[in-house]
Amino acid sequence: MVDSRTGEAVNGPEHLPRRVERIEDKLDALAASADARFEQVDRRFEQVDRRFDEVTDALVEQRRYTEAAYERLDAKIDATREALSAQIALKLDAREAKAHFARLERKIDQLLDITIARLGRHPNE
Repeated sequence: MVDSRTGEAVNGPEHLPRRVERIEDKLDALAASADARFEQVDRRFEQVDRRFDEVTDALVEQRRYTEAAYERLDAKIDATREALSAQIALKLDAREAKAHFARLERKIDQLLDITIARLGRHPNE
């Protein structure tokens, strides 16, 4: 076998320590390269984790805002419903009062008619 860098034959056992040393150097370089790459990957994952945390925080804040908005809306709807219910109740009470007054007026008219009939004369006379 021939060393591609030097062009020398490397078949003999006298070249074995040099070959092993080169292999060790290559493995050390590969390990360092792999370590550096894994550190880059770890940093990238940390960046991604931070971004996910930022998105999560934004979603939590948006959720709080939305819930607060719905609470305010519910309060307004409840207040409006109560006001409308009160207005409807007043109108129903007014209708009932009108009905009672109309009934009372009829009874008073009946009493007047009876009183006039007993007295024997008409009020316009």
